[in-house]
Amino acid sequence: MPTTQIKQFNTKKNILLSAIIAFVVCTVCIIKTLSDTNSNNWFYVFILGIPFFFISAFLACFVFIIFKHYNKMVYFFSAVVVLVGFLGFSSLGDFFIRNLLINKRIPKEYQNYHSLATNKSFTFGNYIVKLFITSDFATDQFVSSKNNLIIVTYKESQDNSSDKSRATKNFYKLNRSGNIISSYTKTGAFNDEEIIIGDYFINPSKGYYKSWIIDNDTIQNPFIIQNKDQKWGQNQENQLLKKIRDEAKCYYKTFYFLENKHQISVLYFLDDKWYQFFTDFEDIPILESNFGVQHMLPNSENKADILPVYLKKEKYGSFDVPYGAMQPGYKTVNTLETEFYCHLYLRNDTLKFKMPITLFADNNNDKIFWDIKGEIVKNHQKEFKKLIWDYDFFSNGHFDFVLFKSSTYNLISQNNLYIIKPIK
Repeated sequence: MPTTQIKQFNTKKNILLSAIIAFVVCTVCIIKTLSDTNSNNWFYVFILGIPFFFISAFLACFVFIIFKHYNKMVYFFSAVVVLVGFLGFSSLGDFFIRNLLINKRIPKEYQNYHSLATNKSFTFGNYIVKLFITSDFATDQFVSSKNNLIIVTYKESQDNSSDKSRATKNFYKLNRSGNIISSYTKTGAFNDEEIIIGDYFINPSKGYYKSWIIDNDTIQNPFIIQNKDQKWGQNQENQLLKKIRDEAKCYYKTFYFLENKHQISVLYFLDDKWYQFFTDFEDIPILESNFGVQHMLPNSENKADILPVYLKKEKYGSFDVPYGAMQPGYKTVNTLETEFYCHLYLRNDTLKFKMPITLFADNNNDKIFWDIKGEIVKNHQKEFKKLIWDYDFFSNGHFDFVLFKSSTYNLISQNNLYIIKPIK
């Protein structure tokens, strides 16, 4: 066989081999890039990135194969071609290089910190941490006047699965030790909602109240009705409205239509009795609904005192968020997924845990932590408390336990409520 034919055959072979290698490398990089790339960039990855990187990888392989026996400088040349092609392609994906360079190793002293995204119970010191209550929607809670904690969970209905107001509500009453001492269930139904005002459930549409919050009684007690026949004069009505405003512990104004006429009733609690006062005019600016003293939780005053001790960066990326109610469409916001290693102090014991938090580049307070790593986070406790946490914590001097629950950014345990309580 002539030498030219041998060379021609080898050239075809080298071209095929280079193409196969370039295809394999390109496929691996595409999969990796798309896993870190926002969907808005897929067009650029496929249309621009694939041809560019394939050609770069092909040329690098071909040059290396053909000239490796003639000049050792080809190794350097091939490496440069691969690097240039790699950088050019990866630049089309969000933070591809930055994610590769993230150091996910943590110091030994932080490796045994507990993850709160778990359903398994664990202990620390004289306390136990365990899953307490589950819910189909985010739980609510408040403290009653008798210093009991009331927790509200939700069970979605089959026909209104996305409507929290139509879900079945389960109420749990906890004492100081964190034990459930009473429970109550209200099935969700249209026009049959029980509103919590002060220490009572009231149902304006059905005309009753319940006192379960303070005495565990679930009996439907009727309101004392006033001016049902609408015969009071305006002066008499105004006198009562002023008394409600000045003396009633709580009151609630309802609106409805009756016989093509706008009607109003006022539910109010005075002298340990519930009244329903009817009126047919709207000129009552002196009266706005007053829901009484309700210590809704969590709030800034009841957040547990948590100290960050180490910050671990997990992944750079992006997230599509709506502009707002006044502006349609979405905008892409750069994000940084992190794990904050924290301490929660309970008397003489310390809970050491890690807490995931997603940081947004368009938030000035979040942006601070993009350039912070490791133990330097200890110097930024003030900024840490302003973050939107993946968990909401509650502590109160009236109780010997701590509650915490996940929020919207933690989809695994979004509606789980956990409790930290002493071991007897």
